[in-house]
Amino acid sequence: MKNTLISAFIAAGFAFNVVLAQEEAPVADFPEALEQQNYATGARPRSNADFYVYLSSASWCGPCRAIMPSVVAEYKSIKDAGGELIVVNVDKTVEEAAKYIKSYNTEIPVIHTSATGIGNLGLPGYVPPRGIPHVIIVDAKGRKLHSGHGASLLTWRQYTCGASGGKNTTPTAGYSPQPEKEESTGGQPGAGCTLATVGEALEGLSYITETKPATDARFYIYLCSASWCGPCRAAMPGIVKAYADIKKAGGELVLLCYDSTERAGKAYVQKYGMTFPAVMTNWNDAGKLNLPGFSSPRGIPHAIFVKPDGSVIHKGHGSDVSQWDNIVPAALLQE
Repeated sequence: MKNTLISAFIAAGFAFNVVLAQEEAPVADFPEALEQQNYATGARPRSNADFYVYLSSASWCGPCRAIMPSVVAEYKSIKDAGGELIVVNVDKTVEEAAKYIKSYNTEIPVIHTSATGIGNLGLPGYVPPRGIPHVIIVDAKGRKLHSGHGASLLTWRQYTCGASGGKNTTPTAGYSPQPEKEESTGGQPGAGCTLATVGEALEGLSYITETKPATDARFYIYLCSASWCGPCRAAMPGIVKAYADIKKAGGELVLLCYDSTERAGKAYVQKYGMTFPAVMTNWNDAGKLNLPGFSSPRGIPHAIFVKPDGSVIHKGHGSDVSQWDNIVPAALLQE
């Protein structure tokens, strides 16, 4: 019964929400703070990294398990860029925590803590999340560069590019050197990163539609949707109708289709007569599209409005696309 419920949550695109008290992150040096932790395995994090990625996770959390293979695949790249990834595990016992991480055959360091003691870690920049999976990225001084859903770990370069002065990072199209606007607390990545516009990032994607996106639009909308999602289907007629006006205003809409197969995605596009460009993706790989301003949603349908440089205008329910003219600033439409 428990596994059935977990599967249902994954299929609906929701993450488990473990309500925890928010606390201010304590001030501490990384070497001292890391030395005092309770590790579940023999792996230990380096104490002199250029940035740190904290991933709060647990074996009983379906969405946590869903993203873990991709997290493991990214670990080497994080290390090569001068960073360190630490899993903050909230399983009941340290034995469960060790079994969980070892099942993925990885050497990612795992700090074990119970849900009741999660706020007492003393890690620089770490603040207990309200739900898991959750990721926090900080620089070498513990200043926050990003905080969000665990799946956003897959776009770690977007937040850490230049955190080491540009000496260890190799950015590609879609990566931005700016820390997250909404929850940044002063971390300032250095120079050495190559900025990519949304248009440039879109040029490098593979589409399941003949329609290709405009690369010089005044604004862009990423629409996360899928045919298996009831609310997505309910919102789609209004979205399809709004697209012509979005184009007339100089905007562009791109469907990020979360269907399991390309065949299902194409059928979805055809059924609703979508004339906007569509890209196949999924919960694990959406971040790897490297779209400036994109962050993984907790559920779908979800819409993200961005400027050409990737600056986020709005994040919300997919049906917001139908109300685009009330969301996009008038000044942007006049530029």
